[in-house]
Amino acid sequence: MEHFFAKQHCPYFQDGRGALSEHIRFQGSADRDSAGALIQRGWRRYANDLYRMRCETCRLCISLRIDAAELSISNSMRRLLRLNRDLIIIPHEPRLSEDHLRLWREYSLWKHLSPAEDLDAEYFLGLSSPWSIILEYRTGDREGELLAISHIDPLQDGFSSVYFSISPSAKSRSLGSFSTLAEARIAQEYTRSNCASVKPVRGESIVDFYSHPRDPRGSDPSAFYYLGFWVPGAEKMDYKARFQPFSLLLDDENRSLPPHWLTFDTRTKALNHLRAVHWPGL
Repeated sequence: MEHFFAKQHCPYFQDGRGALSEHIRFQGSADRDSAGALIQRGWRRYANDLYRMRCETCRLCISLRIDAAELSISNSMRRLLRLNRDLIIIPHEPRLSEDHLRLWREYSLWKHLSPAEDLDAEYFLGLSSPWSIILEYRTGDREGELLAISHIDPLQDGFSSVYFSISPSAKSRSLGSFSTLAEARIAQEYTRSNCASVKPVRGESIVDFYSHPRDPRGSDPSAFYYLGFWVPGAEKMDYKARFQPFSLLLDDENRSLPPHWLTFDTRTKALNHLRAVHWPGL
């Protein structure tokens, strides 16, 4: 296992500021238990690397997670759920699929304007690990058109989102938001099955779940969906606080105490708390 720090340009704010990331690189492949324990403490995974941001004057990369049993569903979310009720979500083992690779390349060129030479199969494979899951989002008709793929790391207490790719043909469906609701729900089923397996899920069942009163946690084990970093003020990361309530992994200003999860009903309440403790970067 290798431990190191790396300097780079901030990937979230395009104002030229620098950033510092901390890495743990596993030799061979990162095992689920070791990587999962780090993800639960705010780290992210790519390939065999686990990383977190450790910038000196800015700490806006804050880990965020949600619980499907507690989510408040807005009217716009209800419309989004109904729009995608015709889909079927199919799990796959991590493998190199030409269909998946093609969709990821189309998405990267369309959404992120990524250089074509950077979109090779090796980088795509780094989104997975031997214990990852790939979720296909397909239409439920006879054609079964592939609209999106999601890379997920299963944990002992839920899922960690790694990457989500959408076909440009499905841009009107807002599948990024729909997948967050869907995968938070699937994470519950996964932990309820003692982390045994993930089965195909129809969009109708996701709609039904959020259409009825939910018992927060109840007698089931906690099931969380880790969305990665919330970066308030950064457009492509700030959206995560729309899923409410959410929990943030926070520590004290001097990093002298272990980080702990705090739950907030709204983005405004979270920002007020961060301002009250003089959070670096705000």
